[in-house]
Amino acid sequence: MKRIKKVAAGTLLTLSGFFLLLAVYQPFNDYAKPDEKLSNALAYLVAGLPLAGAGGWIAWRLQQQAKKQKRDRLQSTFYRLLKKGNAQLTLLGFAMEADLSAEAAKQYLDQKAREFNATFDVCDGGGVVYVFHELSSLPPSKPGVSPSVSISSDYWTLGSTKDDVLRVQGTPTHIKLWSDHEDFHYGRSKVVFKKGRVAAYDNDDKNLKVVVKPSS
Repeated sequence: MKRIKKVAAGTLLTLSGFFLLLAVYQPFNDYAKPDEKLSNALAYLVAGLPLAGAGGWIAWRLQQQAKKQKRDRLQSTFYRLLKKGNAQLTLLGFAMEADLSAEAAKQYLDQKAREFNATFDVCDGGGVVYVFHELSSLPPSKPGVSPSVSISSDYWTLGSTKDDVLRVQGTPTHIKLWSDHEDFHYGRSKVVFKKGRVAAYDNDDKNLKVVVKPSS
């Protein structure tokens, strides 16, 4: 059916183009009288414009259907991988399964992370794992980790967890792992973590959403 619609749209648009070209040609038709030129041009326009409208509408409907099918495919892949990974999935894994570029996969997962209030974990190799706690049967907090420093959801501070920073700042441009700490880089700015919490930062690009509370 889709193939038939494509053929129909192509045929209608081709015919409309033919009639519209004839309409444009009529003023230069030396074999027709002046009054015939006008009537012929109007006749070709009357024939071509409806065909163009019909062909364009079919093409637009096909485009909308293709977009919907892509959205449905991505959503199906997203939920399937969440179920398989116990509500966790990586950027690389999703990009491979959904056949997307890294940038397109990141945009999609960032949007879903905002929708479901997801958090982030960092693998040993430096990759970011999206954790969708609302879809998981596991508790969102890890045993032995004390609650995060109380801070607005729009900012983080010294002592905040990696989840806090990733939720506010988003995915780092790159991550460096050291023997005793981790560096999350956002452009030239840097957030330093020790034992999973913010120990220091450099806000060179002035893009870090950090608030330092005055000591009591």
